[in-house]
Amino acid sequence: MLLKRTLLYLPSQVLGPLSQLLAIVLWTFFCSKETIGFVTLVTTQQELTRSIFVTWWSHYLLRFVNDDMVNKSDVLSTNCWYMLLSSVLQALFTVGLLFYILGGAVTVTICVVTVIFVVLRSFNQHNLTLAVSNNLTLIFNLLSLIGPVVGLIVGLGLLYWFGDNIVYPILGFAIAEFLSFFLLIFFNRKRRFSFKVNWIVFNSAFKFGAPFILSGAFSWLALNIPRYFIEFKLGLSAVGEFAVGFGLGLRAASMASMLVVSAGLPLAIKKMQTEGVNSAMNQLSDNFSLLIFVMFPALLGLLAIADDLVVLVIADEYINITLMILPWALFSGGLSAVISHYLYHYFFVTSKTVYIVFLDFYLALITFFLCLYFVDGYGVVGGVMSMTIASFSVSLALLSYLIIKTEFVFPTTDFFKISIASLFMYFVVVYFSDVFIASYLSIVFDIFVGVLAYFLIILTLFFNKVRLFYTSRYAI
Repeated sequence: MLLKRTLLYLPSQVLGPLSQLLAIVLWTFFCSKETIGFVTLVTTQQELTRSIFVTWWSHYLLRFVNDDMVNKSDVLSTNCWYMLLSSVLQALFTVGLLFYILGGAVTVTICVVTVIFVVLRSFNQHNLTLAVSNNLTLIFNLLSLIGPVVGLIVGLGLLYWFGDNIVYPILGFAIAEFLSFFLLIFFNRKRRFSFKVNWIVFNSAFKFGAPFILSGAFSWLALNIPRYFIEFKLGLSAVGEFAVGFGLGLRAASMASMLVVSAGLPLAIKKMQTEGVNSAMNQLSDNFSLLIFVMFPALLGLLAIADDLVVLVIADEYINITLMILPWALFSGGLSAVISHYLYHYFFVTSKTVYIVFLDFYLALITFFLCLYFVDGYGVVGGVMSMTIASFSVSLALLSYLIIKTEFVFPTTDFFKISIASLFMYFVVVYFSDVFIASYLSIVFDIFVGVLAYFLIILTLFFNKVRLFYTSRYAI
């Protein structure tokens, strides 16, 4: 079931993050460091706005919209009312943040374009949650793809035809999000929308989701504190340098993790509702095995070819700083994926969401104090180092607690087998990457050799499981 659901969501989970990864690469050729820095701050602002006003409500719908204990029509009508209210609140909040970031440089055009982008992106991301909870894979894939893919194409077109401007990348994404919104309305054209609020539903949702407001804010701080330290101490162009190197590592981890997480969490929730906590924990364990099966080799493989790849695909002025940031960024992105898409899911499935608030608070606090030292001492690279060390300490402490104190299940055997296979692949790719001169052909060859080496070891280490799978699937 997990593998089948994963494959259904695969198109959006590959192409969406891939387009975000390509955006970082291509912007280095079309944009100044200041433009990249501004786009980064606006997109992170959207993430903060969504975390405060929308995410908590999305989590409630994902957890309870199909629960037999709630009236679905009341939930959906309250959903329409709240999303309308939150759109107004997001618009006001966005304008305030723009004046805080840019001060007197804010224009009406920047305000309008940014507000449209922020509000519509949050709305469309929220509806991804409804699509997942109702197994609407077509809508999920379309909404996931149009924003980043079409937005990138339109934004690059504007930059190519009219030159560098901080508004154009955001305008491209705003147009794409409007297209997603229009398609969503089209798919629901026969539905009667009600904006009647059910206060019992809303109060219940707020009790469940309120921790996610603080958690989202703290999580956002942990991820973005380094950006603002760097902007304050080194300027907007340094934020652009940080965005390229860190963005490559973060998006690579995101692309690998998103291949599997969209299908896994709803299955764990369903197991919790129908079979109990032990079954749900086993599902989370299977989810993690699939997560690291994809993510470990992806991140180590990218690290192995980083020197050749960065020289080939990144503009010259960004190469040195990107090579210094990327190893830390890959490690940080991987740890963030493990925390968000595995460890935190225990609290989500068991409805103990308040604990996530304290965990994200500690993560943000540790990152803040580490930045005080590392950004001063190591500049742009120090920001990524701070995040990596903070994420590692929190993930190690949390994993230890869950294993010792709860019914949490950690797939120890799978973890070590996949780690061995990934490390073997890494050393094989490093060996062959040193043999050939860097070129696109050599990169393709390295990837082929890495995939071959990884799957040979995986098939060897998981021989019994693979044989059992095929025996049961194709038995007469």
